[in-house]
Amino acid sequence: MNVAVRRESRSQRAYSQLRRKILMGEFRPGQRIQEERLAEMLGISRTPVRDALRHLQRDGLVQLAGHGGATITPLKASELEDLYQVRAVLESLAARLAAERATAGHVTAMKEALQKAQEAWERGDKIAVLEANSVLHDTIYAAAGSRHLRDVLETVRAPLLLFRAIINYAPGEYGRILAEHHLLVGRIEAHDPDGAEKAMREHMASDRERVRPALAQWRDGAAE
Repeated sequence: MNVAVRRESRSQRAYSQLRRKILMGEFRPGQRIQEERLAEMLGISRTPVRDALRHLQRDGLVQLAGHGGATITPLKASELEDLYQVRAVLESLAARLAAERATAGHVTAMKEALQKAQEAWERGDKIAVLEANSVLHDTIYAAAGSRHLRDVLETVRAPLLLFRAIINYAPGEYGRILAEHHLLVGRIEAHDPDGAEKAMREHMASDRERVRPALAQWRDGAAE
């Protein structure tokens, strides 16, 4: 294995580990982190950590700062509420396009993501559920076939993913999310654009209702 490949492998591992730590809430929104400390934590040099932080910045999960530091993306209630509204419109469009353009391979990948989410939910792994759900939505974006739509959605989704990772749903909510996802994938597989758009729009509306109590708490400053 050459040096470039080894570096990419170390960088990818660092990215995966740090992303999971952020989504598990080990680092809080607005918290300052340093390359040197992260490198010590992961037992690697600073170079792959620096690469990982750049990747996390592209994901919208961190903001790079000077002197080898970064900040976990701060969250504001007003921005979160706006992002939920924007995401609902864009996700509905992505679902419609996916129903028109999805291949059998896309549908298989969606079903695999659903299965992984189900298994993670059954074993109580909240972060794995979020990761599987992210793969599902990524596959819908790929099936939609619009690079510009995908790029905008990824930017909009990142802060919401961070917010979702640090809140707790009421018992049974993950089961309802899975049911909504199964309905959505079914409409995409049936190449039903109207049905897929409606399923996604209703899923987004339900999701916003699920997080409404946490948004209210965030607005009041209780979660900061």
